[in-house]
Amino acid sequence: MENKIEKKSLSWEVNVPLATNPFILRDLLKMFVIAFLITFILFSLIFITQGEIESILPIMRVFLIVMSIFTVLMWLIMLLFFGNRLRMRFTLSDKGAAYETLSKRAKMSNRAAIITGLLTGKFGLIGTGLIASSTEDLFIPWKGIAKVIKHPSMEAIALRNNWRVVMIVYCNKDNFNEALEYINQRSSLFSKSTEKRKSPLLRALMYTILTIVAVLPLMTMPYPFEVDLLLILLILGFAMATIWLFPVFGYVVIPLVLVTVSLIIFTGLQVNKSELFGDTYRNYELLFKEEWVFMGIAFLGMAFLIWLSLQALRGKIISMLMGDYEGQN
Repeated sequence: MENKIEKKSLSWEVNVPLATNPFILRDLLKMFVIAFLITFILFSLIFITQGEIESILPIMRVFLIVMSIFTVLMWLIMLLFFGNRLRMRFTLSDKGAAYETLSKRAKMSNRAAIITGLLTGKFGLIGTGLIASSTEDLFIPWKGIAKVIKHPSMEAIALRNNWRVVMIVYCNKDNFNEALEYINQRSSLFSKSTEKRKSPLLRALMYTILTIVAVLPLMTMPYPFEVDLLLILLILGFAMATIWLFPVFGYVVIPLVLVTVSLIIFTGLQVNKSELFGDTYRNYELLFKEEWVFMGIAFLGMAFLIWLSLQALRGKIISMLMGDYEGQN
C-alpha cells in the first residue's frame, strides 16, 4: 500500500475489516441496544396511554427476536456479501481528516436500500440507506476533535469530539506512526478550545424529551378526534431524526403536523344529526371543559414541533450528526 505526502497532506488506501472489526461489532451492538430501548419506551407509552399495559412484554419479546435476526443478518452481509472488507481512502490535511468509500458494492447496496424502502413503504429502511449514503464520504475538521485515541493493535486512530467517536482512521503498518504524529500535531492546535465546549448531549436529550411530551397528547385524543397511530409515529420518528440526524427532516415534520391539525379541525367541524332529538350539532360542541384544555395542550405540542423544525431548518438548532460533521460538538 502506498503512502504519499504532497501539499502538506497524507493519503493512503486500506482494506478495513468488517465482520471481525471490534469497533464495528461494538457499534452494531450499540445500535441494537438503542433501537430496542427506543422501541420499548415508545410502545410502553402507547400501551400505557391506551390502558393495555399487559401487551408491552409480548410485543417486546417479538421485537427482540426480530432485532436479533436483523443483527445476525447484518453480520452475515458484512462477512459474505462484502467479503469482510471495505476498501477506503483516508486523507489527512491541514484542514482535517477525511475518508472516502471506494467500494462500488457498498455504494450500490446503500442506494438499493433507499429504493427498496421507497417501493415497500418501509421508512426504517429508507432512513438506514440515507444515513449510510451520507457517511460514504466524511470530513471532520480538526477544530471538532477533542481527543485522539490510538489503537496500535488495530493500526487505527479514533478521533473523538465532546461526546462520541466521530471517525476511526484505519492505517497500515507502514504509516501508523506517521499518521498518529500528523493527527496529534494538527488536533493539538484546537484540543483545548474544543474541550472547553459544553457537551451537546444534554441539549439533544432535552429536545428529545420535549418532543415525546409534545406527541403524547395525540395518543389519547378524546372521541371522535383520535389521531391515527401511524401518523403519530411518523411525526415522532422524523422529529427525532431532525434532532439527532439531519435538519432536512424538518421538511417532513411540518406537513405531517399540519395534516394532523387539519384532520382534527375537520373532525371538529363535521356536522352530525341527533337520533334522539333530530337536531344537528358539530363534534366540537360535545367537548367538555377538561377536554378543551386537553385539546389546547395537544395544539401547543404540535406548535412546538413546528417551531423545532423551523429552528433546525434555519440553523438555529444544530442536529447532533451535523454538529459532528461541522466540528461544532
